[in-house]
Amino acid sequence: MLTLKHKLPYCILILDQEPVRFFKTIPYLQEHFFKVLLVDTISAFELHLLHDKPDAVLIRLDFAQTDAISYMQDFKKRFDNDIKIILFKDPPIEDYAVELALQSGADGVIHFQYKAAILTPFMRNLLQRKKSLQDQLKISDFIIDDERFEVRFKNIPIMLPKKEFNLLKILMDNPDHIFTKEELSEVIWNDKRIAQKRTIDVHVYNIRKAIHKLIIKSYKGKGYRYNQNFLSVIK
Repeated sequence: MLTLKHKLPYCILILDQEPVRFFKTIPYLQEHFFKVLLVDTISAFELHLLHDKPDAVLIRLDFAQTDAISYMQDFKKRFDNDIKIILFKDPPIEDYAVELALQSGADGVIHFQYKAAILTPFMRNLLQRKKSLQDQLKISDFIIDDERFEVRFKNIPIMLPKKEFNLLKILMDNPDHIFTKEELSEVIWNDKRIAQKRTIDVHVYNIRKAIHKLIIKSYKGKGYRYNQNFLSVIK
C-alpha cells in the first residue's frame, strides 16, 4: 500500500447518524482537495481515526449514540490533539450550546445548513492555520506553496491548473517513490479509470513545458517521479 508523506487532499472525518444528508456536499469538498470519510457509528469513527489520521473531524452535536460534548472531551485525551474538532447540528443552535462546546475545546460550531461553498473555505482556513512553515517547500530557486497554490521558478510566478499543481506537489512530497498512473489516478482524481487515458501524460507534459523538461522523470512501464536533481543539472 502506498503511504504518502503529505496527505493530499486534506482528510475530514464526519460522524452523523444520517450520513445521507452529506451526499450532496461531499462531491464539492472532493473537488476542492478534501478527502471525506462519512460514518454513522462511534466504532467506525474511531477505526478511521486510527487508520486514516484525519486533519479534522465533524461531529453531530446531538448525536444519538453519545453526548457529543463528553465524547469530544474524551476524544481530546485519547487521540491526536492536533486534530481540529467541529461540532454541527440543525438550526437553531442555542447560544448556551455554542458556549459550552467552545469552552469544552471545540474549534468551531456550525449549523448543518452551511452550503458546501461556505463549508469548504471555512474548513480550509481552519486547517491552514494549523500548518507550519513546512507547507512551503523551497528548493533554491524553486518554490511551491500549497497555501497559495503558487509555483515560482527563479522568482517568476507560474500558473498551474489545480490538477497539475496537485500532481506536482504529490510527486515532490514523495521524491523517492515512482508513481504509477493508477496511483496518481486514485490519489488525485479518486478514479483509477483515468490511468487508462492519456490524461496524466498530458498533465506531466504541461508541467514540464511550464517549468522545465527535467522536473519530472519518466520510467518506462512504471510511471513518474520528481527529479530532485533537476536544479543542479540546469544551472
